[in-house]
Amino acid sequence: MTRLPLSMSRRTLLTLVAGVLAAVLAYGGVLQRLDTALYDAHMADWTAEPDGRTLIVAIDERSLAALGQWPWPRDVHARLVDRLRESGARAVALDLVLSEPDRAGAANDVALADAMRRHGGVVLPVAPSASESNGPTEELLPTPVIAAAAAGYGHTDLPGDADGRMRDLVSRAGLGDAHWPSLPEALLGVGRGAPSQHASTVPSATPFDWVRSGRVRLRFAGPDGTYPRVSYSDVLDGTVPAHALRDRWIIVGATAPGLAAPLLTPTYGSGRMTGAEFLANAFDTLRHGNATRDASPAWHALSASCIAALLAWLGLGGSMRRAVLLLLVPAVAVIALAVAVLRFTHVWFGPMPVVFVLIATALLAVTAHLRHWRRQAHLDTLTGLSNRRDFTASLGRELAACARDGEPLTLALIDVDHFKLFNDAAGHTRGDRLLMRVAGLLEGMLLRPREMAARLGGDEFALVFPETDAAQARERVEKLRVRMADLAPVFQTAGLRAPTLTIGLATSDPEAPLTADALFDRADAALYLAKENGRNRVAAASELAARVGAQAPG
Repeated sequence: MTRLPLSMSRRTLLTLVAGVLAAVLAYGGVLQRLDTALYDAHMADWTAEPDGRTLIVAIDERSLAALGQWPWPRDVHARLVDRLRESGARAVALDLVLSEPDRAGAANDVALADAMRRHGGVVLPVAPSASESNGPTEELLPTPVIAAAAAGYGHTDLPGDADGRMRDLVSRAGLGDAHWPSLPEALLGVGRGAPSQHASTVPSATPFDWVRSGRVRLRFAGPDGTYPRVSYSDVLDGTVPAHALRDRWIIVGATAPGLAAPLLTPTYGSGRMTGAEFLANAFDTLRHGNATRDASPAWHALSASCIAALLAWLGLGGSMRRAVLLLLVPAVAVIALAVAVLRFTHVWFGPMPVVFVLIATALLAVTAHLRHWRRQAHLDTLTGLSNRRDFTASLGRELAACARDGEPLTLALIDVDHFKLFNDAAGHTRGDRLLMRVAGLLEGMLLRPREMAARLGGDEFALVFPETDAAQARERVEKLRVRMADLAPVFQTAGLRAPTLTIGLATSDPEAPLTADALFDRADAALYLAKENGRNRVAAASELAARVGAQAPG
């Protein structure tokens, strides 16, 4: 199979375009939805295995039935915290909104605070909240009595992605600047003896902006219900044995319908997950170092550009089969490479910009190849002029157009005189060179877009002049014959006549239009008349008709 019809300059240009396009797509996140869909599909198979040390204490329907309508008095939470302390729970994330004093009395707040101090490892959430519609954002903190007893604080800001699904955990967030760690990170720090710190990191232009800093992607263990959970009421009444709570990381949160809206995640099934389950996944992701992250836009763009440009250069440098193999096969390999990089480095380089560019380049290469062969099917390979097939189709088409428009059309048939003798004596190389020079002269005769020069075979050529009468055509081909005479000395060969042109003309009159075959036959007869008269001359079909008329008996 032949090479693709691309010059080095065009191949270089297309390679640069491929690299730039991949960089733009990657940096601008144009194909992020496709990259994210691929990421989700892979992560569904690359799940994390819960080790059993993370436990959800669920405020579920069973607990509501046992303890009554929500919210419960805070001395109930105090009893739960004491029960967890007595059982040896390592650290507790109490994912409850405690921003208002207990309605049953301040003593309940004090009881909860005292229980939290006795445990020493309870962290509480901080959430962004607008005090009123379109009002400024506020940090929703526990009441001062309870807040003073907490071992740490963490934000519960879960912004989600563009498609509304929760894949990421915001590392730090806060009002005015990103000073709070996430609640799972705060739980991890307290459990390891490093209480979370209120540290200013990324300042905002105004103190009323909720600021986020850093995002990591979670490695989910599975759909909702994957992590072990026990009922709040069962822990409280001692149904859950102490050994089931000992040295566990506890997340206390609502799972009963109506208490908290479920989160939409990329996990299989419905994808809906309780906040407590999401926090458990986030916590284990951080604890085991399983978090992944997207490559920075700059690195993503640079890597996509380099890979796309390299593969485009290789794919455009050979045959169409090679282009398909070196463009479409690597498109699949790029996806595999992105998955491998994710597994080994936990960094996600979305492959879709490169895949898109490679597929587009492959289609371009195939299109260029087909167009080239389609063009080649209508061209003479030596001279680049139209071949006989294209000549026949074009002549019929132009005759019909001229007849419809009431315009004449003139056909010129041209022979290179004594070409066989020249070719045998001077050699085929010089013979080919002569034919190419003749082709160049014929192309120089074309003045309008619809005019055509063709090689009919061997040393036979043709010119098609739509909207041109016999006199106009004769004037033009006489110039052609003279130009050939001027060129003849270049091809002068000892013992041979200099190459010249003999030309026969025939015109289709709009008053009596001819078929393509009839016009060709008349031009061919005129050509032979010119040969009989000594070659190196022009003869018209009208001269042949006059000659026949003169020879007819009076």
